[in-house]
Amino acid sequence: MAVLGRFALAFRGRGFTGRLLRATYFDPGKVTEADVDQYYAPVAQPEYGRALLGVLRQFRFAALEGRLDRIAAPTLVLMGGGGPVGAHWPRPRPCRGITRSAFVSVPRAGHSVQEESPEDVNHLVIRFLKDGLPRVPADLALGTRSVYFINRPVEE
Repeated sequence: MAVLGRFALAFRGRGFTGRLLRATYFDPGKVTEADVDQYYAPVAQPEYGRALLGVLRQFRFAALEGRLDRIAAPTLVLMGGGGPVGAHWPRPRPCRGITRSAFVSVPRAGHSVQEESPEDVNHLVIRFLKDGLPRVPADLALGTRSVYFINRPVEE
């Protein structure tokens, strides 16, 4: 990982930061020059490289394996439904271990879903806070009624 971090540090320019940011969006045209400036500002700092390498050395996603089931609070996991980085996945691996979670894919949004689709994200979070986790009725298989999950109806 340290080699990857050092390689990434070689491409610290504003242009590269902009290309990387645009790659996380479903619609790269939504990225403004002000967005690029905001993301580039910490990259330009002298200590950025040391901080990035430290994070890459210390954080291990594998350490979460088998521990996520300890999360007792209801959890909403949002993910962009498209774009080069936010492509469709059946369910993100980290979400699978959280027993009381809802996974919602936001259509026409990439990895930066909260920035690209803030209205949708706000609606989903407010709905989650008000209504909690969606519940699947016992008679769902009978097709007797429509069931609405957080962001779209389940087809009968």
